[in-house]
Amino acid sequence: MSFAALDDLAIQYATGTLEAEARGTLLNAIAAASAPDRHRCAAMQDAAAELAAAVDPVPPPPGVRAALVVRTGMADFSVMRAHEGWHRHPVPGVSFKELRVDAVTGQATLLFRLAPATRFPPHHHSGAEQCFVLEGDLHAGGVRLGPGDFQVATPGSDHDESYSEHGCMVMLIVAAEDYIPAPGN
Repeated sequence: MSFAALDDLAIQYATGTLEAEARGTLLNAIAAASAPDRHRCAAMQDAAAELAAAVDPVPPPPGVRAALVVRTGMADFSVMRAHEGWHRHPVPGVSFKELRVDAVTGQATLLFRLAPATRFPPHHHSGAEQCFVLEGDLHAGGVRLGPGDFQVATPGSDHDESYSEHGCMVMLIVAAEDYIPAPGN
């Protein structure tokens, strides 16, 4: 992918206008890009976040949103099918699906799959991480979690290595910046 195309996707991501399918393309491209290009994308994202934080959103007048929905044909909801949207993560044995990124709160809702015997490296949480195990086993924070188990990591916490013996699928609600591969990774 050319730097200009990567640049354009990074700008769209930072402004919250990037389509869900293109987000996976961007994450894969960032993971495969040179360290200087990854650093530049991260710097753009930081600059866009600073700009967004400096602006007070102004709500539209009543009825404008409804009129836009009617004129554009956009629905008030969206659907992603079970087989859609899966991407390889830079960590071998891990795939993920971005369900939603809230540009206002900066939170991302994700599904992560870990293949059997997969180990996820230690990592830092700038924001809270909510983890709900849907299937399989996940060893995180010194605890074995199974289907239906829920764990929260507080903002500023550090996770030791997490792993799955038999494979798992988990739903995460995290600070979006925490799941995007960092420059140099």
